[in-house]
Amino acid sequence: MRNKAIDTTKGILVIFMVFYHAVNYFIESTSILKYFRFILPAFIFLSGFVISSILQKKYSGQFGLLTFKLIKKGFKLILLFTILNIVILSVFETDAYGRKIGITKFSDIFSIFINGNENSTAFPILMMIGVLYVLAPFFIKFNHHFNKMILFLSLSLILFVTLSVHLNLANFQIICLTYGLIGMYFGQFSEQKINQLNKYKILIILLLIFYQIILFLFQPPFIIKVFGITVIILFFYQSDSWISSISYLRNVIYLCGRFSLIAYILHIGILFALKRLFTSNIGEIGHFTLAVLVTLPALVLSIQLLSYLINRSKLFNKIYKIIFV
Repeated sequence: MRNKAIDTTKGILVIFMVFYHAVNYFIESTSILKYFRFILPAFIFLSGFVISSILQKKYSGQFGLLTFKLIKKGFKLILLFTILNIVILSVFETDAYGRKIGITKFSDIFSIFINGNENSTAFPILMMIGVLYVLAPFFIKFNHHFNKMILFLSLSLILFVTLSVHLNLANFQIICLTYGLIGMYFGQFSEQKINQLNKYKILIILLLIFYQIILFLFQPPFIIKVFGITVIILFFYQSDSWISSISYLRNVIYLCGRFSLIAYILHIGILFALKRLFTSNIGEIGHFTLAVLVTLPALVLSIQLLSYLINRSKLFNKIYKIIFV
């Protein structure tokens, strides 16, 4: 029970993520990164959207089973996040930026799991989505007993985070949870209603341009960022119908979206390896360009191979389901 438009949206986000991390790894001036900071919130938003629009409907009337499925997947992602970070911190002495790391860096459990300190860990999206999945059954239950509770919580958290960011007291875990709740709220709308937004393509494009101008001029408050990220997701969501005529491109983007978490892990591994391998003096732009030209094809080929193995091999299919489903 997959929504191809959601997978296409995730696939586009994966491509942007490659560019984002390539800039982060190889370009010293990071001012351009502000135009890419929608990526992590967008993935959290879409995870919440999938919970409401697909999983909640799939297990309608089976709240116990839905709760089990959500919490199980949430803990799987948190466990995967933990294992990957322990391995990285145990094996490597420095990170991609040359900073010294070690297993002691993972010792501040409170900072990582409660505050959501993404700067001290790798693959933070895994943890943020995992936490959302674990907490989602409680939000669904509250929303069942108190109508519009998810909307109320979303609006309350938007105002709270906007104020906390202004006071430099922001908690990254709560920020991500806010995006997840907003996604859960939008996921309650029918697919037909969401598809009706196709009538407003021009308006969405204009709003997207307006948001980019705001980003260029100043650092917007959190409430404006929520608006902007929602517009970006709507724009990407509609892109599924625009690129449908280019079958190969759509299939590639769709596969990257279907296996978005694996693509997330793989592309960081590829860029990390390239960062350590590059020794030629071709400048940061040259390294960035070469990194993108190597990472994108390598990632696409890896995902295509993975899809083939999952579809043809019961063993690979079982391993995939154990880890990610």
